[in-house]
Amino acid sequence: MATFVPADVVDAFDFRGRVVVVTGGSRGIGRAVAERFLACGADVVASGRSDVQGERLPEVEDAAGARRRALGWSGDLRDEETARALV
Repeated sequence: MATFVPADVVDAFDFRGRVVVVTGGSRGIGRAVAERFLACGADVVASGRSDVQGERLPEVEDAAGARRRALGWSGDLRDEETARALV
């Protein structure tokens, strides 16, 4: 059974053309958040303190059926210079 979703709700989750940075995006809750943003069309940068390898990064199919993968970025965001380098 199909569920009706109001257009304003759909538009609120349209992230095409936007870049989203997800800290801790290679595992756990951060990975789930990155996957949802990818599915909503965003370009995602998944950061982590440990080495973020390609096979650990989220990859999903977006609404248009395209496969999308997050870009990995390693660094400790507790360090101000490192955080500035990310953005």
